[in-house]
Amino acid sequence: MNLLNDLKNLYVFGAILIPLNSNVPEWKALSFSKMKTNETSFSQEGLKIEVNQSSSPLFYKFSKPTQIVGFSVTGHLSGLPEINRLKEGDSENDDFSLRVGFVETNSRRPNWIERLWISDWINELLNLFPEQGLNKVRFFTLSQIKNPGTFRVHPKNDSMEETVFLKKEQPGSFSIDYQLPKPIPASALWLQPDGDDSKSTFVLTLSHLVIQTSGE
Repeated sequence: MNLLNDLKNLYVFGAILIPLNSNVPEWKALSFSKMKTNETSFSQEGLKIEVNQSSSPLFYKFSKPTQIVGFSVTGHLSGLPEINRLKEGDSENDDFSLRVGFVETNSRRPNWIERLWISDWINELLNLFPEQGLNKVRFFTLSQIKNPGTFRVHPKNDSMEETVFLKKEQPGSFSIDYQLPKPIPASALWLQPDGDDSKSTFVLTLSHLVIQTSGE
């Protein structure tokens, strides 16, 4: 038995052990409008996300808002987005093989009029937090060319920030224990590989994912 994969949303010794072999209720797959959706499956090997000219977010809701200080992740990539690496992150090359995001919520919930103008997927995300609103999403990206620590505010949405946590120029296995620059108060985990801009096809498999918390 793989204890890390069989334990569900367990807070222990300052960590959240994310279950990767079972589609437990805390997982929520959403889709962007007019965009092909990634295919997600769970097995004893871990969480597999198949990208086929597609992109979509996969959320894991924490049982309570939590101070995140780092994460450790192990996985394998069958390929990488076929982007122009010198323009990685630009409007036509905004594909990453992995985004690890943390969703910050706040007490200001949009009213019903505001929600009429919000994208369907954001409204679905808001439904995960019935008494809260969305503040920011802080992403940590696996880059093909940029060095760890490289930071940007996303050009299409200033509520989304990105920091490179790992540089990987070739497909294959990866493993890293990453400490955040500063703690993040998060209510959910957001996982997302992309291949829509570059029309790329690859498979991301995660075999280990532990979210490190402040223990508060």
